[in-house]
Amino acid sequence: MRERALKLVEELPESRLETLIEFLASEQKPGDVIDEWGNLSAMTRASTARTMRRLEEQEQQAGHEP
Repeated sequence: MRERALKLVEELPESRLETLIEFLASEQKPGDVIDEWGNLSAMTRASTARTMRRLEEQEQQAGHEP
């Protein structure tokens, strides 16, 4: 399992590594909601960070200050 995970990480484009790192770092904290879908709290934290990063990139591309 570990070898497969490492292979997938090695093949991941550089642009996706930050998202993966954020997700892994936020994986489980006290009080997180975990059910059959997984760690919903960690998914929400990672999704929020990804959304904010995309918005910042779009603002910069449009010539606005983020």
